[in-house]
Amino acid sequence: MEKRVLNSIPVWLLLVLIGIGGSLGGCKKNPYPEGIQYLNDGKYWEATKYYQEKLKADPKNAVLENQLGYSYAKRGKFSDAEQHYKKAVELNPDYPEAYYNLGFLYMQGPQLKFDQAIQEFDQAIKARDDYAKAYSNRGVVEGYLGKFELARKDIEKAVSLEPDNKVFKENLDWLEQMEKVNKNFQEGNKAGGEKKAPPEPTPQVAPGATVKAPEAQPNK
Repeated sequence: MEKRVLNSIPVWLLLVLIGIGGSLGGCKKNPYPEGIQYLNDGKYWEATKYYQEKLKADPKNAVLENQLGYSYAKRGKFSDAEQHYKKAVELNPDYPEAYYNLGFLYMQGPQLKFDQAIQEFDQAIKARDDYAKAYSNRGVVEGYLGKFELARKDIEKAVSLEPDNKVFKENLDWLEQMEKVNKNFQEGNKAGGEKKAPPEPTPQVAPGATVKAPEAQPNK
């Protein structure tokens, strides 16, 4: 059974995960500029209809499946998004962005499937071993599960791949805060005193921007 740091998921975590972006990659030059424009403009319903129509003519196109899934995810239709992301990796088993999107979905979906998120980030990294954002997000999930050594290794890997990425460096600071909070929590329980949940992070250390992965930019 997985070791959990906390007995429940705090509200601030739910809010943080909503902000983590998906990825629209999959080809060097995206041949569907109209769909990308809909997504960039926040017209997610129009993007969904666009990709549905394109798939009718090209039903075995993994990129279309991934982007359709992304449009559903932005509309909060997580079950539909999951279905199309899975179809994308079925059509192209070496599609790192689609695996990443599945991992992201399991981080932010209503059930918070952290173990499955890690598995999908594993696959994304297997398909593309320099996928910095996948390392960072896998590290974040490991941090929430109390796997601090693995978390540090992954986030430090992300930093090594993108040394100028401010978010990845902030993730290391966030991880240190998680380690300290968890240590204090565990020591308080061992002392036999009143068992209190770790305090909510203050605005200065809350991972609202810290845990958030950089928003993925569509390939154009």
